[in-house]
Amino acid sequence: MSRFRERSRGLVRSLRFRLMVTTLAVVVVPMVAVVAVLGWWTYDNAEQQSLRIQQQTAAVVEAEVRARILEVETQLEVLDEVLAVGALGSDEQQAALRNLLANNRIYQDLTLVGVDGEVAVRASRAGVVSSFNPIAHDEAVATVNETGVSYFGPVVFDETLREPLTTVAVPTRDRRAGNVDSVLVATVRFKPIWDLLGGIGQSGESDVYVVSDGGLVIAHSNPAVVLSGTEIALPASDGRAVGVSGQDVVIATSPLQVGEQQLTVVAEQPTSSALQVADRAVEVILAVTLVGLLVAVTLVVLAVRHIVRPIERLADSANRIAAGGLTHRADVESPGEIGLLAEAVNNLTDQLCEEIALLEQRVSLRTEELEEATAAQARLIERLGHQPSRDLLTGLPNRFSLDGRLEIELQRAERLGTRVALLLIDIHGFQQVNETFGHGVGDELLVAVGRRLNDTVRAVDATCRIAVKDAASNERILEVLR
Repeated sequence: MSRFRERSRGLVRSLRFRLMVTTLAVVVVPMVAVVAVLGWWTYDNAEQQSLRIQQQTAAVVEAEVRARILEVETQLEVLDEVLAVGALGSDEQQAALRNLLANNRIYQDLTLVGVDGEVAVRASRAGVVSSFNPIAHDEAVATVNETGVSYFGPVVFDETLREPLTTVAVPTRDRRAGNVDSVLVATVRFKPIWDLLGGIGQSGESDVYVVSDGGLVIAHSNPAVVLSGTEIALPASDGRAVGVSGQDVVIATSPLQVGEQQLTVVAEQPTSSALQVADRAVEVILAVTLVGLLVAVTLVVLAVRHIVRPIERLADSANRIAAGGLTHRADVESPGEIGLLAEAVNNLTDQLCEEIALLEQRVSLRTEELEEATAAQARLIERLGHQPSRDLLTGLPNRFSLDGRLEIELQRAERLGTRVALLLIDIHGFQQVNETFGHGVGDELLVAVGRRLNDTVRAVDATCRIAVKDAASNERILEVLR
């Protein structure tokens, strides 16, 4: 019984464990999956939003830088249109160039070169001459003379001035002939573009800079980046990459085509800054999820307890009933199937009690009958002990033995619901044998008939000799014959 109790308790514990694991898996796994998807979506959305901002910023800055560079071309063309620089005298040309140089910080040198390649006049800022000597302008002059249109040269780092420079050359034309009579060459500084980038007022920690075709940073709000000759390998597409500072950034580029030169405006934002809002959102999501998990676990524990506790009570009732407490009743107030099961257990217990009571009643009756039969047998044995039980002539059981045997067989038949068979045999003409041959022969005939009958019947049967008058007056014989 104790083994059954231990097994039932083990089953209840196993049921509780499996219910909790299954319920928690059903609740927690989808919740964790939703949180993971929501977190991924939050970070991806923040990254895409930052990328859109960087793309817009790069486009705006590209337009500003393009306008600033093209403004140089426009100023040089206007200078020629207004003053006809090629037709002025040397002093006037010198004055015009110095005036333009003084009013625009973007110029480092201004040089007027004849179509033959000879320098007509030249003006330089603060007396500092850059490494862009007249020989360096030969390509610009040759290109303008050949094409008749403006020329934009490559960006190079000037070691004397310690900043990137480029060349812009425009043709000056003879007002009468309309042909190119000289080339106005400007050495353009990128320092004003640095100031432009610094004054755009980027939000947060965004960074904007301009990169040459070779990957050299030529304009940046921080001069140290340019002066150190920083180079960067731009990614093939906008998105996550390593920025100019070596950090993981969200980067966007916008191409800047000036003449034959290909520049790139880059806008980037550190990933840590771009994902700050996402980090806070995920922290809130995790906090809410944690609270939800705690609530879910609490509800699961309460639900499992609500389910398992009636089962525990039912198992306890079954243990008590198995231990012999048939008067104990299971709690039928439990909801649902457990209550129905408890009611079925109670009904089964009631039926078992009824069967046990009926069995006890039958056992009591059979005990009483057995006691009566035992008493009757004892009385018969006591009575037979005082009377002979055999016929002196044939040796067969006599009337007294027959009475006892009939008593026992009738009681057994009544107890087992069976019947008793009794066969009375009379020797026809026996009186005539005695009268004809004498009583001696008659006695021999009785002995021979008795022996043959005794040899014929079964071992469980009995052959007795009684007188006719005894057969007619024996109550047991009359009871069997009825």
